[in-house]
Amino acid sequence: MQGFAERAPEGPPGPSAARLTRVTTATELSVTEEASWTPEEAARFEDPLLDNVAKFLPHSTGRTRLDLAKVRRGEELVGVAPLLRLVRYRGTRLLEPGTRRWLDPCFGPFARKTTCLVDTSFLAFRYSEPFFAHRAEDRGAVRGAVVRHLKACRDVDQVMISEPATDGGWAREHGFLPFLQLPLVSVELEGVASFDDYLAGLSQQRRRNLRKERQLFRESGGRFELLEPPHPPRLTRELHRCLLASSEHNAELEIPFEDLMNNEEAFRSQEQWVITARVGEALAGFFAFIPRGDVLHQCHGGLDYVHSLAVKAYPNLIHAATEHAIERGCRRLTLGPLNNEAKRRAGSLQPVMASFWCRDAASRFLMKRFLLRRFQIYGGEVG
Repeated sequence: MQGFAERAPEGPPGPSAARLTRVTTATELSVTEEASWTPEEAARFEDPLLDNVAKFLPHSTGRTRLDLAKVRRGEELVGVAPLLRLVRYRGTRLLEPGTRRWLDPCFGPFARKTTCLVDTSFLAFRYSEPFFAHRAEDRGAVRGAVVRHLKACRDVDQVMISEPATDGGWAREHGFLPFLQLPLVSVELEGVASFDDYLAGLSQQRRRNLRKERQLFRESGGRFELLEPPHPPRLTRELHRCLLASSEHNAELEIPFEDLMNNEEAFRSQEQWVITARVGEALAGFFAFIPRGDVLHQCHGGLDYVHSLAVKAYPNLIHAATEHAIERGCRRLTLGPLNNEAKRRAGSLQPVMASFWCRDAASRFLMKRFLLRRFQIYGGEVG
């Protein structure tokens, strides 16, 4: 099957709709969008975070569609990238709250665009390029093939790529507008042999605060449980309710793909380790992680704000996860995007660059001159 195959236009596609697109590039690389991840493909890449993406693929909706872009040279699979389509999404909802309150009601209905995100959100926010190659020397070709493919897709109005920050040269060369977005947070544990070693590396003030937080949790009857997969249905239902309640509590931060990220069936199918914080029998909060080599990647988390605030469940979950990571011999614990002060105090910031491309000139002008700096996730200019 050569050339470009347009998606079927009849109505909004659901989870079971056929999703296949191919374009052949000048470098003889073909790109297909597929909602599958076979055991043979998983064995070729040996990456639990790529395998985790596959848990979400069957649950795409008409407005939030996740696929894997598979890049082939002939019949050989040389690379892959996660593609998330936000179909006719009101981009004004992504603006910072002050601007969103007056702009979205007036202009939101006219701002519906289909945007394709290429990032690692569904790979537990792995701090890496969202383009994966079987051989390292093919990574640049995989990136180029996927970008050319998306620009050729007539159902894509905008493309945004998020990755570790660079000088933005490649992005500008290919017509993208680069900017810094919210950084990712990680706890660096290289050379840390015990939790006491970790404490010794903190400032006196942070050690004192950490010990007070742990003491408060213990004296309030708090306890942690470390649970490995698979999890019983009763537990996953309890965790998922906590996840949704926490998401609702923090609704001010717009997550455009939240319906898929928090899908219950996908959540149940993930092979995630879980640390729960309980007060008595009540679930105060939880962290969920996926191990990859010597890195522990947080993929989900939730708090029950009825119980969590009084016992400082959130910072205590970070401490418990850090202790577990040290015991596993991990060199890093990831905590996802910087969206609260507890994360800032606990970890190191990893700069992230977003590169934005618009198909039409008017949208490019508005983005460059007015909108980019008012995104909720905007973190400054590159360089």
